[in-house]
Amino acid sequence: MSKEIAEKQETALVTASDFGGGLVIEGQDDTGPQLSRIVMFQGTAEEEEVYGEHKRGVFLDALESRELGTEIEFMPVYAWASWAKFVPGQKAPEYSTRNKAEVPPADLEFGEDGSPPAATESINVVIVVKGEAWPYLFVFKRTSLRAFSKTVKPVEARRAATGKSPGLYQLASTDDKSADGKPFKRLVCRALGDPDKEVAVLAKKVFDAMDSVKEKAESLADDGSSGEDMPF
Repeated sequence: MSKEIAEKQETALVTASDFGGGLVIEGQDDTGPQLSRIVMFQGTAEEEEVYGEHKRGVFLDALESRELGTEIEFMPVYAWASWAKFVPGQKAPEYSTRNKAEVPPADLEFGEDGSPPAATESINVVIVVKGEAWPYLFVFKRTSLRAFSKTVKPVEARRAATGKSPGLYQLASTDDKSADGKPFKRLVCRALGDPDKEVAVLAKKVFDAMDSVKEKAESLADDGSSGEDMPF
């Protein structure tokens, strides 16, 4: 047995329980499900600075910069809409709100040249990913918003009408180009039917802890910059 393999096996024997359940920070109360964002890597210089080098179209755990693959399967648990106005060159939005009535009407209109509205609509979804032990936040916006509106939203409405739980979906990407010819990865989504037991059980646990989950998810969404989705 090599020294490297022996060291890996020895490290694997050390678990969170050996450290009192994990790192404890005195004076802070941070219980409940831990959340991270999932992002689809587009290969921009800004993304590489934050997450390192990865293949375009791969999904990442934003907290760990860990690759989850070029396809993921997920079950939605909770979602909300929001609107924000981003100014080119600035990471923080000029404004952000969950109340559409607070958005200036002009910011919701397409430009005469067909340019998108100044206010970016987002659908923020707490999801459970097959094969992962904790929930995530995934944000559908700009080019990816259609994947939610054309697939997840109508399928979930049908499932709810027939008394079914939220379903299972697959996210992947396909090559596309913007109006000015710039290549990017467009998010695509398809319905997979009922979730398996492991995914459904974790989703129910997340739903039962919704008060804590909502607070953390909304904080993650509010802290997000203009984002990983290309602004085409």
